[in-house]
Amino acid sequence: MPPPPGLEGFLSPGDEVEVLNETRKRAREQCAPLVKAFAECCAGRTISMLWACSDQKKAMMDCVQIHSTHESLEKVRDEFIREKEDKAAALKKLQQ
Repeated sequence: MPPPPGLEGFLSPGDEVEVLNETRKRAREQCAPLVKAFAECCAGRTISMLWACSDQKKAMMDCVQIHSTHESLEKVRDEFIREKEDKAAALKKLQQ
């Protein structure tokens, strides 16, 4: 069912969750080497990881924050909307 007139380009709450998840996934992919370094530092540690791995944690968190900006979210949202519109257009074309 198409969206009401004037609401084209708006996403449902479920779509917004998908966009947020995709943004987070992309940030994790971009920061994978730093996530791995932090995980390796933490391996075999318990409470000592708090101070022993603080530099790795900070680098990882900084990276994730850089790649999880509002602009990143908007980019993924725009891509999602374009994909939805393309799929709707293709479906409409098939139905004609």
